[in-house]
Amino acid sequence: QEPPFKKKDSLFICFGGSDPLNKTKDALEASVESGVFKEINVVIGPGFQETKQIENSVEGNQMVRLHSNLNAGKMAELMTEMEFAILPCSGILLEGLAAKMKIIGGFYVENQKYVYQHHLEMGSFVDAKNFKRDDLLEAIRVLPEYSLNSGLIDGKSMQRIGRIVKSVSNEKLYNLRQATIE
Repeated sequence: QEPPFKKKDSLFICFGGSDPLNKTKDALEASVESGVFKEINVVIGPGFQETKQIENSVEGNQMVRLHSNLNAGKMAELMTEMEFAILPCSGILLEGLAAKMKIIGGFYVENQKYVYQHHLEMGSFVDAKNFKRDDLLEAIRVLPEYSLNSGLIDGKSMQRIGRIVKSVSNEKLYNLRQATIE
């Protein structure tokens, strides 16, 4: 399946609901400094403590749009439109891959390390290590040449899950019943 329409040279930045280390700021500054992107969309969540700082840094910059507390539908819609992304190796990495984005990824907390290592080996993203300025700028420099590994998420999960459920329901070892509180 071909990726949906992507806005050329557009970037999506999101570091989750709280981003306690304010990696959002680092990614935004490096992205603007690079001069590569025509449109930058920054998404912050309800637990983000540096909203005022980000608002001040994007004020007057016509290419940067700040989004706060997007619902799942709006988030998916925005991700589908964006060509590139800067994302941590957490659950949102999978969402970015499903949206067929070319991703700069990295990790900065221990619980992201395994996902980072696994996806780095698979070529899921351009490596920005732990999102320090120089690493971000280098990743941004090579990002346009990055080739999307389109086989990672193929959109056929429902069929695979359906086959598994069907095979389990055909087994005599299992007894399927309606779930109850007990």
